[in-house]
Amino acid sequence: MKNLILSIFSLIIPFAIIGQNKTFSDFDKDGDGLVERYEFVDVFTNNYVDDWDNTDDAGLDDEDFYNANYEMINIDDNNYIDETEWATSYDYFYGDYLYNDYDLYDTDGDGQLEFIEYYDAIYDSDYFMSWDVDNDGYLDQYELAYAVFDNWDINNNLVLNRSEYNSFDRYYLEI
Repeated sequence: MKNLILSIFSLIIPFAIIGQNKTFSDFDKDGDGLVERYEFVDVFTNNYVDDWDNTDDAGLDDEDFYNANYEMINIDDNNYIDETEWATSYDYFYGDYLYNDYDLYDTDGDGQLEFIEYYDAIYDSDYFMSWDVDNDGYLDQYELAYAVFDNWDINNNLVLNRSEYNSFDRYYLEI
């Protein structure tokens, strides 16, 4: 599952930048050439968590989460996911949760996966629940930050090197 999520988020996930776009050096607070988990969580929660909550309701619920994910996958910002964008996101994020069948989810057959089609496909999966550690129906800032960090930490050593950081920053930090 980690490899799947890692693969998905290595993809293209640009968000409309609301928060300040930070660099590797901003995350590497102690300047040791690595971003430790606590450094990442601190910077991410202070600068990016609010960008994920599109409805500004009681918290980051599944609808906000899926909306943010859709925006990340929609690399060219054209309001639909094409088959190439889907293939990349499937490889990195959804392989443990969905079948790799773009046509199955493109229910109107127009070659464009609109948000409602994407949402209908992913909603019944366990994808959101795998992030919602306390199972309360919302992601708090720490659940989100830890899950994003875990996605970026390709080799699971609890630190990010510059290569890992560069593989993912365009997805998560540009919502």
